[in-house]
Amino acid sequence: MRTESNGIAFEIDLGGQGADCALLPLKGEPGVKLWQLRLCFQEERVPQTISLTFHVPRADIFSVFRPNGKSVSGVLPDWNPVRAASSSASGAPLLALVGKDDGNRLTVALSDCQTPCCLKAGYHEAGRDMTVCVEWFPSPVGPMKRYAAVLRLDMRRIPAARSIAEACCWWKENGYPAARLPEAATLPMYAPWYVFQQNYTDEVLLAECRRARELGMETVIVDDGWQTDDNGGGYAFCGDWQVCKNKIRDMRRFADALHGMGMKLVLWFSVPFMGKNAAGVERFRGKYLYFNESLNTYVLDPRFREVRDYLVSVYERFLEQYDLDGFKLDFIDAFRLTPQSPVNYDEMDFVSLEDAVDALIGEVSRALKKRNPEVLLEFRQHYTGAMMQKYGNMFRVGDCPGNGTALRVGVAELRMITKGVAVHSDPLIWSYDDPVEYAAYQLNHSLFGVPQISLRLCAITEPHRRMLAHYLRYFRENREILLFGTMLAEGFEQSYTALSALGEEKSITVLYAKNILSLSGLGRDCSDVINATAGREVYLRADTEQALHIRITDCMGDPVEEIQAVLRPGLHCLTVPVSGFLHLKKIKHHTPVR
Repeated sequence: MRTESNGIAFEIDLGGQGADCALLPLKGEPGVKLWQLRLCFQEERVPQTISLTFHVPRADIFSVFRPNGKSVSGVLPDWNPVRAASSSASGAPLLALVGKDDGNRLTVALSDCQTPCCLKAGYHEAGRDMTVCVEWFPSPVGPMKRYAAVLRLDMRRIPAARSIAEACCWWKENGYPAARLPEAATLPMYAPWYVFQQNYTDEVLLAECRRARELGMETVIVDDGWQTDDNGGGYAFCGDWQVCKNKIRDMRRFADALHGMGMKLVLWFSVPFMGKNAAGVERFRGKYLYFNESLNTYVLDPRFREVRDYLVSVYERFLEQYDLDGFKLDFIDAFRLTPQSPVNYDEMDFVSLEDAVDALIGEVSRALKKRNPEVLLEFRQHYTGAMMQKYGNMFRVGDCPGNGTALRVGVAELRMITKGVAVHSDPLIWSYDDPVEYAAYQLNHSLFGVPQISLRLCAITEPHRRMLAHYLRYFRENREILLFGTMLAEGFEQSYTALSALGEEKSITVLYAKNILSLSGLGRDCSDVINATAGREVYLRADTEQALHIRITDCMGDPVEEIQAVLRPGLHCLTVPVSGFLHLKKIKHHTPVR
């Protein structure tokens, strides 16, 4: 089916299914075009893949942004395109084509953040243009009779970071509001998973938490391991959720001890998993979506009321019995239909898995927040889209220990596609014998998200401790800007050479692979610049004469230099230590240089 609408030629492939299809233009703001796709099947059925394809000029498109990418992709051919998969439990329905100048050329988004879809973009050699394709139902869904969604094409020549963020705002305005945000979700946390894995005891954790509290961390996330004696990895013993007494002898006393030192407790749960060795495995026989061989666990099917009631009751019990402050709800993205999944719809109260996932997380969220409105709920990439933002208030970068690039990309991505929630870093870990300025790299790459620290704090050196204290103090003092200021991203093509957050009166920039800062581009009276490059030269570019108070500190906050200078138009070189801070403040009244 071919149709031209609002100046764009579309090709719609219904996959041979009997369905009436309409693509109706809607009114959008200048530069933004909207269409509603309506499908009506001849009878209720499980739909096969339906695609909508169109072409746009290649122009100067050099990179493609997609959620959960780990890196920003270059342009690929349309026979192997860049893909952005999305469902209620994974990803977000958005793809952005970005110019060499980091400007938007086309941002594609869908209003339906729940139904499985896949957005694709690739270079079409024969036409020397870009092929853009939207696929609905690329993975199995429940039977349906009708379907509708709005396609949004943002073609404005604005910064790509802004077009992506405004697509997120569009979702919020159309049925996906952000969850309540407790203040504790915005404060540094101790998350010792990487350093301890499953090997820990309550005594060890309490000793480390005292050190964490002294450094400014106010919550500890106790990860996988508290529920089993088995430390071999995998999830064969998940699902019963009983505290392992050999690790945490008394969970309530453990929580009370943490509260006594001023720390909150968040406990880990793998939401969908019922391990093959769990006592409850037989109870839910016939109510599993599939068995994961590599992880040794079954995946529960939330379309059954019994499954949802069980999971809600587990979390309610832990909240009340142990006075928990929050839950790390893991592996929500494991919910998916497979050929093994049940089809006895008469025994389910949801036919659609996407509806069931939404119902489950909603029921969990409401039950916990009814008892504690300030409860912390951490979700992790890949389940960080608009659907999940209705319920979670902490959204953490996916696992990338030691990978600064993936950490930087993950934080920037989450900052752009979330609104009103707290973005968190992956737990930060580094070698204890690293030079202090290089140990600080992990914090540099995570600075626009809440830092989660994963170190044996008893083992770090004094310079590392001072550096960590300085960064955590700086984050707390500037968290409103770092977490919620307007995000600017430079160097999409190179997975971001610089990132900035703009507050009302101050800007904060981290330089990663460029060392030139344009003073006019920030437009604030105060600017902080962190040198995350490998060199010591930072260049300030002034378009007009500028009088500045300049203060330079190292990564531990110790002063290096403090001067007042009048900068004429052009480039001006400053020496800033690796991982050092450059603090700039405009002097408003000065005598111009003649």
